[in-house]
Amino acid sequence: MLATKPLQTAVAGLPVRIDWMPLELRPEPAPQFRGDEPFIRDGWQHSIYPLARQLGVEMSLPPVSPQPYTRLAFEGLQFAKQAGKGQEYGHGVFRAFFQRGENIGEIDVLANVAAEVGLPAADFRNALQTGACREAHASALKITRQLGITAVPTIMLKGQPFSGVPDARALRRVLETLLQSGSGLG
Repeated sequence: MLATKPLQTAVAGLPVRIDWMPLELRPEPAPQFRGDEPFIRDGWQHSIYPLARQLGVEMSLPPVSPQPYTRLAFEGLQFAKQAGKGQEYGHGVFRAFFQRGENIGEIDVLANVAAEVGLPAADFRNALQTGACREAHASALKITRQLGITAVPTIMLKGQPFSGVPDARALRRVLETLLQSGSGLG
């Protein structure tokens, strides 16, 4: 969520396509983090909250504990991408979790997000319940692993990963240089 604003600023007006990819930081069956663990609270207090204030991003440590698994949210991303609404859905999931404190591991919460961004909630819910997007999610995760992505956020440009929240001006300069060189961004 913190990288969204600088990324949007950097690409504004450029012929650049953003493709959100999944990375499950704690996939099932790994133990889930509890929000009251000191390293979580300290990380938010000393890193996330100051950076959010600096970027003008409203967000807070979600009260959901333990932290939900994200597989269903990412399967929902695949459904949304197929409908051309991947970015809208991704931003909606961020808002649900980091601004409203909702449990994004629950189908009802995700179906509400889908409806908010104009996706057919009943079809979305059915896709998650039947696992219709599970294979697409597994394929996307495989690509993420092949690219060597292990942290969020990570931005890939010409196969080079850039981890962390980008500086919008610096990222814009890199993008413009790549576009002007004619080498593309793939």
